Amino acid sequence: MRRTYVWRLWSTLILVMALILAACGGPPAEVPTPTEATETPTEEPTAAEEPTEVTETPTEEPTATEPVASDADLAAIKTYTIENAEQMRTGTTALADTAQAYYDIIVANDFDYEAAWAASEPELIRLVEQAREDWLKASTFYELDEGIIAGVPSLAYYDTWIDAGPPAADDPAEALEWELELPDGTVLESPGNFFHNLTEPALWGTNPDFAALEVDLNGDGEIGPGEVLPDANILLGAAQGLDEATAEMQGAVDDWDPTLSDAFTAMVVMVPTMNEYFEQWKLSTFVSGDEAEEKGFTAVSRLFDINGILNGLDVTYENVGVLVEQANPDLYAQIDEGFADLIDYVSDLYQQERGGRVFTAEEADLFGTEAQDQATNLAALVAQAADELNIEVEGEAPADAPAAEIPQTGDATDAATGDVSGEIVLYTTRSEALINGVLAAFNTEYPDVTVTVVRGSNSELGARILEEQENPQANVFINSDTLTMESLGEEGVFVPNDSELVQAIPEQYRADDGSWAALTLRGRVIMYNTDLISEAEAPTSLTELSDPQWSGKLGSADSTNGAMLATIVALNRLIGEEAATEWLQGLVDNNTLFSGSHTDIRQAVGAGEITLGLVNHYYYFLSLAEGAPVGIVWPDQGDDQPGLIVNSTNIGILEGTEGETLEVAETFVDFMLSETGQTVYAQGNFEWPIVEGIPLAEGVPDPTDFKLADINLKTLVEGLPTAREQVQQTGMQ
Repeated sequence: MRRTYVWRLWSTLILVMALILAACGGPPAEVPTPTEATETPTEEPTAAEEPTEVTETPTEEPTATEPVASDADLAAIKTYTIENAEQMRTGTTALADTAQAYYDIIVANDFDYEAAWAASEPELIRLVEQAREDWLKASTFYELDEGIIAGVPSLAYYDTWIDAGPPAADDPAEALEWELELPDGTVLESPGNFFHNLTEPALWGTNPDFAALEVDLNGDGEIGPGEVLPDANILLGAAQGLDEATAEMQGAVDDWDPTLSDAFTAMVVMVPTMNEYFEQWKLSTFVSGDEAEEKGFTAVSRLFDINGILNGLDVTYENVGVLVEQANPDLYAQIDEGFADLIDYVSDLYQQERGGRVFTAEEADLFGTEAQDQATNLAALVAQAADELNIEVEGEAPADAPAAEIPQTGDATDAATGDVSGEIVLYTTRSEALINGVLAAFNTEYPDVTVTVVRGSNSELGARILEEQENPQANVFINSDTLTMESLGEEGVFVPNDSELVQAIPEQYRADDGSWAALTLRGRVIMYNTDLISEAEAPTSLTELSDPQWSGKLGSADSTNGAMLATIVALNRLIGEEAATEWLQGLVDNNTLFSGSHTDIRQAVGAGEITLGLVNHYYYFLSLAEGAPVGIVWPDQGDDQPGLIVNSTNIGILEGTEGETLEVAETFVDFMLSETGQTVYAQGNFEWPIVEGIPLAEGVPDPTDFKLADINLKTLVEGLPTAREQVQQTGMQ
């Protein structure tokens, strides 16, 4: 059993390549036909939302039949890789032959390109177009292999050399040391990779040093971008070098004896690389146009390449996933769905681009963040599967192969790493999409620590923690509601923590004894549908939301939501209880759409079902990343207004955690407040890190840009009884 999206992705890649080649004036390249079995595709991924039911991950060892390594089809992975490498080689050999014919014409004219153009214009046009077709074929089939080549340590050298390594001029530390001798005897020192630093810039004219003469290649009477005759020395030397490198790669693939470690390492290493790929896409002509900084990824969109890479990794999982399914069917299904969701996400963006949509740099950043979140979560699940199967995942390639490594985010000196082992149980109100990324980063630094995750709402997990006080079942609690944290703190469920990182948090964002502390801050904002109202028409204060003009047009979380209750408490202090009650009554009288989920509200705004939504600011950025027509108001910024209300996500160690488990829990808390933890957690969620100096997610403004309401978050719980009375008094849901 396998998914139709494997077929759909492969078919899309081949069809698009054929269209590109046809646009160049040449016939479609010969391509292999995939033979994968198929099944019904999964649904499109849904946005992250806070779950409402507690789901506990079992801690017992799985009872499924012990997996047998021979059940995995490693030979099929090798066959897939060999077949694509063979097709790639036909492209590189054809490119070298075409470059030789081009070179011969230029030599015959003593490297006088104007004379060559005058004497052989039709033939030069044909050869440039043919060379581009050859390049596209070779590149396309390499991308289908790249996830495997780059992810397998023994093969990864070839990815650096052929497709990924930077030139020394751009990045001396990461550049591969090698030389390319051109036909005229010129030697290029560490010039980068063959595809995107040498052959593509030469053929499409993105590197002026590789262009010999601007000409009208398409015959429209004008010379447009990319219409150049390439430098013959560069083109021939690079094309021949690429062909030789591909032949070496072919030999290495033929000699390769795939292992389960290779397969799982490739997936863990290569899946969570979306940020890098989307950054290259953003800097390319497909997004930045004439302002593009990227010399490569001009011939075809980087999104197309990402699709190819994911296809190879998905084929890898197709052939080893049976082991996961035998050991842990639920985990198998999560990984299977994760691949489907990520592939569909990238494919949808690419199809939109192919349909004529030009994305902005800001959109590219948001899409990259979302793709990275999905990819990080998926890689964490694959790593978990490898761990359960006792399959080693290699973090580094051999010294002679300068390959990609498992990503390390931040500075390893943030906290002592590698010397802690054990297991903790984490209760959290945060959905997988909002926390799995940082959990994966933690396990990268602490591979010997197992974090078992139990999810639920603030009220459900809060009640559960109180019920379990005599026999605690969890060690750490991460939530998204300050009121719940304060209430639990008053019940004495948390362990005091004198960690320097905890004590460094501003006092208003932590318990006095450090037993709980904020991780991130979120502003309470007004989100609006830009198709329904303009920025000038949107309200600028929370108090304006009770105005009758917004009757039936506003959505908000209901009284079961901690952020909404905290907002009521905050307004009681900022504008007075009487005014706050009138405001709440106005919302009720205006038939406000109340929901237990902010996700429902943001989606209703994006769909135009309502005009306005009162949400935390990161929901706006999630909707924006999905392409929804939404705008944002950071309310109450006037001189006579109280300022932006904020709330926090929080962490605390639960009572009953002792001994080595306490040490692990303290290490986990310190990691969440370290540079690495704060960067991954806050950026992935579009939230404000509680630690100063941490870079924000692209597009998210700094909180210091705003007037913040003068509210001490850790004392909000004192006003909770009054807020609940107001809810009952006004008839709010």
